[in-house]
Amino acid sequence: MNGSERSTIQDDNPASRLVTYPLLDQNPPAFRVSFIPWDSAFRQTDLRAGDQIIAVNGIAVSKPNADKMERYLATAVGQYQESQFWEKAGLKEDTPLTLTVRRRNHPGEGWITLEFTAELRLNRQYINAQERWILGAGGPDNYESDGFYGSWAAWYEQLVNRLTNVFANAWQPRAFSSRFELETHLEDQARVDYLNEHYPGPLATAVKEDWTRAHDSLMGRKYDISAEALKYRRIEDQEAQEVANASRQMWENFLELKSAETVQAFPGVDPIRGDLTQIVGKYVVLPTIRNRDWITDAGRNWVAAGQGTTYYYVDAESPIADRMFLAARRYKKIVTPNISEEYSMICRVLPEPRLMVVNGRGIFGLQAEPVAALVGDAMFVDLTVAKDGVSPFALEEKLMTLSAALPPDDATPRQVMEALVAALKEGDPTLWKALFADWRVSELPDGRPVVHADEVFMTDSVWEDSRRRILRDVYGIEVVWTSTPRDVITGHEFEGAPRVEEVIVEIDHIGSFDGEYRAFCNPSFNRFWTLQRVNGGPWRITSVQGI
Repeated sequence: MNGSERSTIQDDNPASRLVTYPLLDQNPPAFRVSFIPWDSAFRQTDLRAGDQIIAVNGIAVSKPNADKMERYLATAVGQYQESQFWEKAGLKEDTPLTLTVRRRNHPGEGWITLEFTAELRLNRQYINAQERWILGAGGPDNYESDGFYGSWAAWYEQLVNRLTNVFANAWQPRAFSSRFELETHLEDQARVDYLNEHYPGPLATAVKEDWTRAHDSLMGRKYDISAEALKYRRIEDQEAQEVANASRQMWENFLELKSAETVQAFPGVDPIRGDLTQIVGKYVVLPTIRNRDWITDAGRNWVAAGQGTTYYYVDAESPIADRMFLAARRYKKIVTPNISEEYSMICRVLPEPRLMVVNGRGIFGLQAEPVAALVGDAMFVDLTVAKDGVSPFALEEKLMTLSAALPPDDATPRQVMEALVAALKEGDPTLWKALFADWRVSELPDGRPVVHADEVFMTDSVWEDSRRRILRDVYGIEVVWTSTPRDVITGHEFEGAPRVEEVIVEIDHIGSFDGEYRAFCNPSFNRFWTLQRVNGGPWRITSVQGI
């Protein structure tokens, strides 16, 4: 602080000058460090936002009874009335305070326990030579802006909130987007630089340190990914192209095969007044069916294809149409989820006309059933061929491979997650689903366990969405941390009770940004996973989610 500034003591009671958040329901109970202000003596230690304080001066943090909770929280370390606790304990300014914290061994497994000691300090405010409040030692006038948007005090408060979200929450909130936060964070760079250039001092230095650390965090961990590691993407592209080429040729061959029995679809025979014997039993090639062509009649789904006054209606819930849609679903599972939901169909005309409401008006049309389809100009299925109720799409049998084996029963949670990623890359939905439990144990607010048995969570749509992501936005997935196992059922709750353990696994999603592979976080992606096991058996995933 220069000679033209002075400080004023807000009260006579010392404080840690930390900001914390209570985590009293966890084991062990703790206070998470949310932020370390510039004037806290703990800035001179390696204490970090995100660390969990589990003991203060050797006394473990505990959860008090409900009638004492409000007072306990107000005066706990890092809370707004903590100085009252230090006063009652007879502690003064410059008295050493020792915090025992646990920190995630990150990247790695479990937790490490550390101790940090620093002096208590009195709460102070700072005044410049003009007798105006300033942000801190050497800092700017609270209510000036120096040409930036918003006052220094308001800007600093917003900055601290964003820094807290990055440091203390460690990319955990579901609404957190690291790349969006990075863009917002970079908007503050000019103001941080201005603060250091024009108001040098401990405040400016601390702000610069915090801004740089948050920037490095939001940039994401950097990874080196080899071309070999991305081979699965090329294989998927090659297989999709191979199927598409074969499908287009088979479609043309089928059209040629049925050409003698194919009639012009448009303009067609009037379904009420026309001579239907000219067209019933014959084939028509319908224009490509898209989402807008779906209609509902009496609770049943149909697709409508029309031009002018001629319309054809295809029952989308008939057994033959069902085989077509199931073939498309298998294609998404086996080949690629990246296929357009557009159906080109050759259909056989049926004898019974039908009245449907299309775009708000009733229109008579001819019913038709598909005999072959080209989906998304990439997948062909011949619906005249069926084995056990299944019509295979082009090259389906060639692409079918045996599923890989499950990891051994003694595989670690990390190895189970790595098997999940491998199944995604290899296009192995059978192994993918087998790695999820068909049961799970949750906990009520009071800690009592609830067993959910015989629940199958993973659907084909979750698989397809996960495959789509790892073939587009995600270039790799790495396990970065696994928690220490904890019991959700100890086995002593009742006679014959199983022991159920649980771990939390954190993963990095790796994207490509400016020519580099870096970890990123997105609200629609799932960074944290829960795995459980029964009586020491194999770990299985109990999170109801895709990547």
